[in-house]
Amino acid sequence: MEEAGAAIGTGIGIMMIGFLWFVGAISALVLGMFLKKNSIIEKGPTGALAKLGEADYKLSNLAQDVSGAAHKGMDKAKAMKVEGKLDPNKIANEISKVAHQTVDKTKEFKQELSKKTGN
Repeated sequence: MEEAGAAIGTGIGIMMIGFLWFVGAISALVLGMFLKKNSIIEKGPTGALAKLGEADYKLSNLAQDVSGAAHKGMDKAKAMKVEGKLDPNKIANEISKVAHQTVDKTKEFKQELSKKTGN
């Protein structure tokens, strides 16, 4: 009988916590609707970034380069394992090489973007 009472008490407690969370979420939503300023409308980038085209950002290219470098490193590690040359030092060197290539690509991207934005 005590177990049933504990289960009922636990259920009531969880429902109370859920109710309080729900009331808090609805209150935040209503408060946000009242405080929202309809006069502020954002329409894309401003300043130096507004002068750039989407192709100038090259974020997708950077992501593809980083992904390609990571896959290349993994492929080399798998090949080393298949060849029986699973040397931890060589793997660490390969990972380091890939990391340096990624950092270099990121620096190049940052420099190109800063040249175009004038920053």
